[in-house]
Amino acid sequence: MAARRGGSGTAEQRYWAARVRSPAFKRALVGMIEDELRALANARVGDVLERKVGERIIRRWNRGAVDRAAITELALDVNRRLTRRLARRRDSLLELLDPALVAQLDGVFEQFVRLTPRAEEFIALLMGQEFMRGLFTDLIYSALVSFYRRVDPLFGGLGVRVLEPQIKSFIGYFMPMVQGRVAAFVAAPANQRIAAAFARAVARQLLGVPLRGWAELAAAGPRQAVEAFVRRAAANARLGSLTEQVALAVWDELYTAIAPRKIGDLLGLDPRMWRAEDGADALVPALARPAVLAFIVAEMAGRRSAGMPERVAENDAATVEGRGRPRSRRRSPARRSRRPAAR
Repeated sequence: MAARRGGSGTAEQRYWAARVRSPAFKRALVGMIEDELRALANARVGDVLERKVGERIIRRWNRGAVDRAAITELALDVNRRLTRRLARRRDSLLELLDPALVAQLDGVFEQFVRLTPRAEEFIALLMGQEFMRGLFTDLIYSALVSFYRRVDPLFGGLGVRVLEPQIKSFIGYFMPMVQGRVAAFVAAPANQRIAAAFARAVARQLLGVPLRGWAELAAAGPRQAVEAFVRRAAANARLGSLTEQVALAVWDELYTAIAPRKIGDLLGLDPRMWRAEDGADALVPALARPAVLAFIVAEMAGRRSAGMPERVAENDAATVEGRGRPRSRRRSPARRSRRPAAR
């Protein structure tokens, strides 16, 4: 039977456009979602999701599935908005976090009392950097200036200032030894507790900074230079390839870990927790899209042409919602008996 055309689309399209928005359809959809949540709770992740699906999404994401430039600009705009919002906050993370959680954070620093050999190697490597060499040189030179000023307030400091290049060059000869001593001091078991206490104090200090202070720090920085770097990084092909490799490796290990697990073990799929009504509210607008409605009608037409049972009729919106009676049409009793109850 050819579908009759009315004011907007075919009669069947008008029927389904009203049907998917009807309370009866939503109730049925909610029931279906609840049944699916219960069924998924006992299904294994590997039976529902294939490894290659995640791999395909990652590769397509990196190879043009999204507009990187547009996403980058969106992220930068959101960052600016969040910075302006934080600038209005006077509280700090230390005030917002649970005191018990902060206490547990203190306990984490206690676990660093004994450094591993790798950590000691990292400290030695850090101390050997040119920046640290210059820092210690300036510290020792400043100490010498302060000492000579105390010994000779009139000319002591001036004399040291005149000889600054020579003195710093002399100090530089001893820097490898000083840096080695500092690394040994930090790595010594007797001093690691002091280092842990220092790290804990720094962490508390950072948590105690008002949120507006972080916003001011971000606003005072070279924002334009940072944003320009972010744009260049987002467009960098090698970085994009590296990101894809990392994402694929993470997905591979994650899938290997969760594939044998039941979905219910990872997610609380209680319909009351997830509220199937919320899922229905999210799905109905998608189902009501004209292209989706046309697809549904085409599928129903395909079922009819294949000789499969069909219960969809050409009801208008008023009939679907139960607000009125359908327009009078001459049909045989057999045809009218096929009309579905859409309420």
